[in-house]
Amino acid sequence: MLALKAVLARGGEAGTLVFDELDSGVGGATAEAARKAGYINCFSAEGDARALADLARRSGIAGFLHARGRDAAGDLKAWLAESGQQVTEAVLYEAQETGPAPASVAAAAR
Repeated sequence: MLALKAVLARGGEAGTLVFDELDSGVGGATAEAARKAGYINCFSAEGDARALADLARRSGIAGFLHARGRDAAGDLKAWLAESGQQVTEAVLYEAQETGPAPASVAAAAR
């Protein structure tokens, strides 16, 4: 939900919100939270990048906001451009290697 708030605060506007399930398993939960917040067209592909593109094509909606990380499994914007759909991408995070966890964190995770 924080990612959704960040996109909307930046003035992002799109008719549809599309969430992927590729990173942390939050796609479906985030889409549901957005629906509860009043956004009607919220989808989650619950699969890989191609499944997300297929879902977007089947929706028949012309414009999408794709909130995602810096690294992507595929080029959703280009794939949907082939079928005349427009995607506004919002890169909201970047995965970074941090090294080993501190001993206290590693112990708590056991």
